[in-house]
Amino acid sequence: WRMLDQTAVSEILLLLVSTQGTRRYPKSQINRELSRMGTVVEAASGYDFSILAMRCVRSNFDRSWEILSEMVLHPLLEEKEISLVRDRLISGLRQQEDSPESAVALLAGQLFYQGHPYRSAPVGTIDSLSRLTVADLKAHHARLLDGDRLLVVTVGSLPAEEMRRKGTASFGRLTRQGVRPTIPLPSQTGTGTPR
Repeated sequence: WRMLDQTAVSEILLLLVSTQGTRRYPKSQINRELSRMGTVVEAASGYDFSILAMRCVRSNFDRSWEILSEMVLHPLLEEKEISLVRDRLISGLRQQEDSPESAVALLAGQLFYQGHPYRSAPVGTIDSLSRLTVADLKAHHARLLDGDRLLVVTVGSLPAEEMRRKGTASFGRLTRQGVRPTIPLPSQTGTGTPR
């Protein structure tokens, strides 16, 4: 998650909701087409990265890429879908609290990384997820659409030049804001400092 204007923005929430409909493709059409093609779209987020990944067969790559590009660039981010995904994430966080091993791991991370962004889990907290608004997610999505932050990785039999053309056609118009991530040092109090 990232702190923006005192609100923790869960990137996994943003990514998962991005798969639930775009300006051009309603959720039902996306689900129907991806299912028909056997294409899988997955979202994941960690402390240092967020991904929206796609797996498909070569014969369905062009259409799958078109849908994935729309998910990245033009997600609807509707309140109904945000609520459904948020409830799923909050339920998962509550289940973590029920597991002694998970509770100890979360507490250890909070103590070790005090004063550092790694202090909190990338998904956020029950409180931070509950407070997120559509406006928060839309503002964060706009910040993420930076050509300096986006990395397209392909694996498979697709010729590199063809992928470059597709990547440029889909994402080449994104502005490059020169944003470079900065990682704050753990607090200087000794807590969270590796020994």
